[in-house]
Amino acid sequence: MAEVDYQREFVECLRRADRREGCEVGHLCTWHWARGWAKHLEAIGMLERTHDAEWWLCERCEAVSAHVERRYFDDRGVHMAKICCRERGYHLDAVEVEQLKQWEVSLSGVATLVAGAIDDRLVCRAAWPGRLVSLGSTNALGPPTTLFVARGLGWDDGRDVVERCDAIRRAASPLLLTLDRAPCPERWDELLPPVLPLTELARLRAGSVELDIDRLSAAASAMSPNWLTQPQAVELLAKDLGRRDRKQLTALVSTAGSRHEFRTNGSTGRRKLIDAVSFAAWRLRKRDEALDEAERTPL
Repeated sequence: MAEVDYQREFVECLRRADRREGCEVGHLCTWHWARGWAKHLEAIGMLERTHDAEWWLCERCEAVSAHVERRYFDDRGVHMAKICCRERGYHLDAVEVEQLKQWEVSLSGVATLVAGAIDDRLVCRAAWPGRLVSLGSTNALGPPTTLFVARGLGWDDGRDVVERCDAIRRAASPLLLTLDRAPCPERWDELLPPVLPLTELARLRAGSVELDIDRLSAAASAMSPNWLTQPQAVELLAKDLGRRDRKQLTALVSTAGSRHEFRTNGSTGRRKLIDAVSFAAWRLRKRDEALDEAERTPL
């Protein structure tokens, strides 16, 4: 017997989970999907059972206006639900209680599937509740890369979540795998981690996920950072600010790095390295602040 292809259901679940209104999926929106889709996606950890639906689509009103009035077992012993339309007061055909089941897409479950497709040594940890899961760092894509699975990057607060996430700020080379929608270009720039959508990268195969590793590797290679040592960073800052007090500048760079105002490799002491791109943006801000201060200072 040929194996059922649940790729359409897999992609649709990713898309629904990336919507702001919620991750729930059920018969009301998936009645046309292949039979057994939920059981399969629940078995691999992508879906989690929630409560049964209390509302139903009234075919006469063409709106979700019907509700579950009561449940009973019919002559065949099948558990059924009687549906009543509140808008017009009439009863609809009864449906099997099985059809009322609903599930929620598990972000951690998706992250676990993705991690297994890249490197079985990766360990998933929540980085931002309900929005970001860290998969950890891997060399499987070429250069060392820290991977994250993200939900809602295209929402109004998507950029703010990424910028405030400590795990991303500490990561030397973060790469974000969003469930579906990438953020608006106007709200994203080269100083933020690159984003790739799982709806384009992932395919469900025999209970596991396969990824476009070539595309992931290309993205990891393209963002391989240009590192600076802390003394090198201090010298660059000295050229911008025109100061000769290296101790003061070293303290300024060290404090800013601890506050994650630019990216580092997460190490301390002599092993500490600073990402040249994010440090350049920070230097520019410091230079502008110094110029503003000079203009306010009377001659």
